Amino acid sequence: MWPFSQAGTVELEAPTLPAEQLAAVDRECREAEHQFNTDASALRSYNIENAEQPFRVRNGDVLHIQTRINDLERQRLERAFRKSYERRNQAWSTRADLMLKSGLIR
Repeated sequence: MWPFSQAGTVELEAPTLPAEQLAAVDRECREAEHQFNTDASALRSYNIENAEQPFRVRNGDVLHIQTRINDLERQRLERAFRKSYERRNQAWSTRADLMLKSGLIR
């Protein structure tokens, strides 16, 4: 007996039209842009509200300026900002590639 005796069915996705793909990518671009603007605004607001003044330490003739970098909330906001920045740029790149392939731009 053959070990693969059961017949299975494979469902293929229906081919999408370039206009449908472009609409989906445009929607993704709008969502990514909105998330990027939200994250940038949150980071900017946090930096304004929690402005840290660097403190200066003098060691002989050398002046050391130090800042406090162990702010976990700022690190979380910066990480979210970088992630949304990369997502936005990827979405715009995908949109440009799709428009090039469909001949809408040169």
